[in-house]
Amino acid sequence: QAERTSADTLAQDLYQQIVHLPWNHHTAEAYLRQGRFQLQQGHLTEAAQLFSQLLIQGEEPEAQGLFYLARVAEQQGDDKGAVERLKQMVTKHPDNELADEALGRLAELAEKAGGCTQALPYYQRLSEEYSQSGWALVARSALERCRQPEAGEMDGSP
Repeated sequence: QAERTSADTLAQDLYQQIVHLPWNHHTAEAYLRQGRFQLQQGHLTEAAQLFSQLLIQGEEPEAQGLFYLARVAEQQGDDKGAVERLKQMVTKHPDNELADEALGRLAELAEKAGGCTQALPYYQRLSEEYSQSGWALVARSALERCRQPEAGEMDGSP
């Protein structure tokens, strides 16, 4: 309720109280919400510490921790670290609700680093394995865009 009324400080204090309790069904969510708040505030070290706590708490929290640690790495300018975390996430947790978004981000980072050639496997996987996802639409569009220059190169047009 504190979050809904924009009482961010109160919400963060309440989440902090939850993480000091023995682990329960609210703990992972408390770490996640605290970490996302710190990430939004630009406190990357604090966010990374909170997300790291999720890595040792089971399958679902681990997937979320890996996903958000990748975002922290990106904001720190560490694309390699982000790619590593995202790859871990999609390999270990392909059925997680964030897996398609992680794969989409991997494709974007690969395209940024090496163009369409590097991104194609990610876009193809997104299109095939997550066909019902909004990310599949992004992937299909990217596949089309990436194939157009190849066709132009083959027929000699610029």
